[in-house]
Amino acid sequence: STCIGQYDDAISITLAVLIVTGVALVQEMRSEESLKALASLVPPKGTVIRDGGAPHSILARELVPGDIVIVAAGFRVPADCR
Repeated sequence: STCIGQYDDAISITLAVLIVTGVALVQEMRSEESLKALASLVPPKGTVIRDGGAPHSILARELVPGDIVIVAAGFRVPADCR
């Protein structure tokens, strides 16, 4: 539009692009904050076997060396494992 002398159209298009970009940025920031809040509501857990016993679910922060972590498709790995 600027090349053919239609400056009012160029300004309108630029303004529209800036508004859309600003709205997208705000929505992205809000969604990241929501995900962080949801993650804090559900602490990470893991299924482990301790001392040769039966499998049971514990919080990831309670894992200790020697725990056998049970991992299956779709599970989150709760800590650094070997």
